Amino acid sequence: LHLRQAISLDPSELPVYLTLGSIYISQGRLKSALTLYDAALNIAAGRPELDETWNRIRLSRNEILAQSRPQLQRR
Repeated sequence: LHLRQAISLDPSELPVYLTLGSIYISQGRLKSALTLYDAALNIAAGRPELDETWNRIRLSRNEILAQSRPQLQRR
């Protein structure tokens, strides 16, 4: 709850997105994590000072997609 509040107070604070996304992943909430990471990527796009964080978010997002593909294919 506190992390979601932090994002609503300052949506440009990208490390909070990474932390909350990691929590969602640990809870098995992959779709929520993807939605969160997509929002963060949109915020960071075109801002060179955020390139490192953008890359970390993109990698985390890609890992989720790789993990969820087998689940989706079994359906």
